[in-house]
Amino acid sequence: MGDNDNKKRGCNSGGKGVSDGQELLSEVSVEGVGGLLRVEERQEKLVLEGPMGLRVEWGMKNAELLLYSWDGVDVICTADAARDGSAGGMLQSFWRAHTDNDNGGPDTLARFGATSQMYPTSAGFDKPTPRVRGAMAFGLWWMDLWGDCSYGRMWDNTGLAKLRAAAVKVQVAFRSEHRVDVRCSYHLEAPGTQTRLPCSTVYQVHSNGAIVAHNTVIVSPYLPPLPRIGMQLTLRPQFQHMCYFGRGPHEAYPDRCTGARLSRFETHVDDTYVPYIVPCENGMRCHVRWMALTDEAGRGLLLSAGAEQETLHVSAHRFTSHDIHQATHTHEVRMRDCVTVTLDHAHMPCGGNDSWSRAHLENYLIAPGTYSYSLNLQPLSSRDAIARKPPPPSALSPASYSPPPWFSAFLARTCKSAKAIMAAMPIVLAERVVELMSFKVPRVPAVLLLLAIIFLVCLAVAVWHFATVGNSS
Repeated sequence: MGDNDNKKRGCNSGGKGVSDGQELLSEVSVEGVGGLLRVEERQEKLVLEGPMGLRVEWGMKNAELLLYSWDGVDVICTADAARDGSAGGMLQSFWRAHTDNDNGGPDTLARFGATSQMYPTSAGFDKPTPRVRGAMAFGLWWMDLWGDCSYGRMWDNTGLAKLRAAAVKVQVAFRSEHRVDVRCSYHLEAPGTQTRLPCSTVYQVHSNGAIVAHNTVIVSPYLPPLPRIGMQLTLRPQFQHMCYFGRGPHEAYPDRCTGARLSRFETHVDDTYVPYIVPCENGMRCHVRWMALTDEAGRGLLLSAGAEQETLHVSAHRFTSHDIHQATHTHEVRMRDCVTVTLDHAHMPCGGNDSWSRAHLENYLIAPGTYSYSLNLQPLSSRDAIARKPPPPSALSPASYSPPPWFSAFLARTCKSAKAIMAAMPIVLAERVVELMSFKVPRVPAVLLLLAIIFLVCLAVAVWHFATVGNSS
C-alpha cells in the first residue's frame, strides 16, 4: 500500500487505522485582525469590505451570498456560475436529485412508462394492447390523485426543485469595527404551487475573514418529508482538493454509514462522483466535523458546523443536482467549470428496503417543524493552515429543533390520513366485492349497489379536491 493510498484510507505508513473515534479538544481563542469593516449598498448589492482584501457581497433581490473574497482570492464567486448557467450564490437548499428508491411508490409503473407500453401481437394478442389498463390504470391514477405516490413525485408536485426567493429583506443587524451581522429574510416559493418555506440567515462576518451563517427554516406539516435541510454554495473551479474529517473514504448517508470509518481523508472533487447506471444523488460524506476545499497552493475555504459537537453531511461536485437529475446515462452528466458544495444539517435517507414502495425508515425522515443550525466558513492561506487553524467563532446559538404547533400538526395528520383512506378506497372496495361474491346470499345485490354509491361519492369528492384544493403547502 502506497503513501497516497494510506492518506485516502486514513492510515499511517504501516497500514494500520489511525482512529475510529473523536475526542473533544479544549478551545482556542480566535484573535480578530485589526481594521475597520465597511458596509454599503451598491447597485442592488450589499457590499462589506475589510482588512486583508476581505470582500463579501449579498444580492438585495435574491438574498444570496454572491461573493466571498479574501487576500485577493475569490473563493465563493457566482459570476462564473451565472455565465455557466449552474447554481447561484450561497442560499438554503431543500431538494436533491432523485435516487431510484425515491421514485418507489404506486406511481412507479406510470413514471417509467408502463402505462404507455404495449403488448405486441406476437405476445398472443389480436392487436397491440396496453400493458397496464382497466382497473389497474384507474387505481394508479386514483392513488396519485390523493397523493399516495413516491417521495420523488411528492417533491415534484410541491415544486421543491424550482424554489425561488421572494419577500426578500437584506439588512445590517449589528455593526462594530471587528464584526458585522447581516440578516437575510426571505420565503422560498415554488411557482404554480402553494409551497412556501419561510427562511432567514444571519451572516456574522468577522474582520479575520471568518463567517458564521446562522439559519432558520420553518417546515410546514402539510409538506412531504424534505430531501435535505442545508445550504448550497458555488466555489471557483480551482478549489478541487478535498480534505475532511468524517465518514469515509467512500460515500456515506445517514442510514448507510456503518461501513464508513471515522477518520481524516483526502481526495479530489471528481473522485467523489459515483457513476451509478442511472445518475442520481451520490457522493455524500456524512457526520463530517470539518471539510477543506483548496487549490494547488493550499488556499481555499474551511467549512464546519456551528457548534463543537455538531456535524454536517457534505458533498462537492462539478455538477449541480439539476444536472444529475436530468441525465439518464453517466455520459450525459454535464461537468461545469465550478464546484457546487452542499452543507446539510439534515438529509433524507437512501432507503432501499425495496425499490417499489416508500421504504425509507421513519426514524431517518426529516420531520416538519422549525430548524435552526449554523455553519462556519474560514479562509485558508495554505494547506498547512488546516492543521493549525484555530476553531471558528462561536455560533449565535447551537442547532435546535421545535415541532410545529400541535393544532397545525393535528390538522395535517388528519388531512393526510383522510387522503390515505381515499387513496386506498378502490382497493378496499374491490376486496369487499370479492369477499361478498363468495357468499351466495340475497343481500349481495343491495350491498353491491351500496358500494357503487359509495364509490361514486368518492369520485365526486376527488373531482372537487382536484379542482379546488390543488397542492398543499
